Amino acid sequence: MTAQKPLVVVVDDDPGMSRALARMIEAGGMTPVIHGSAESMLAAGHRAAACIVIDVQLPGMDGFQLYETLAARGNRTPIVFISASEEAEAQAREIHDPLVTFLAKPLSGLTLLETLQALVDKAA
Repeated sequence: MTAQKPLVVVVDDDPGMSRALARMIEAGGMTPVIHGSAESMLAAGHRAAACIVIDVQLPGMDGFQLYETLAARGNRTPIVFISASEEAEAQAREIHDPLVTFLAKPLSGLTLLETLQALVDKAA
């Protein structure tokens, strides 16, 4: 029996970025699931996710609001916030949770995969 690949949920409204993230995640031996909005991700649930990659700038509920909603529901899935905004980076750094980190866009595939693996290992 083969081990199941970790599920990584990506929440990003930019289709090009979502595809690029999915390719990086697949190259790292994980299974990506893409959502274009926080609301879509919340409706789907994804309780088995190993990690969630969240773009800070989203239509409707933004990435930080999604994080707060998940935390209020008791979800302890590791989170990687992504954004090109320095303001978003500063806001993400104020979240003192060992299962939350921030990566600045543009992303390096290697950095993303190392970060995902470190968070998945930490959460285990």
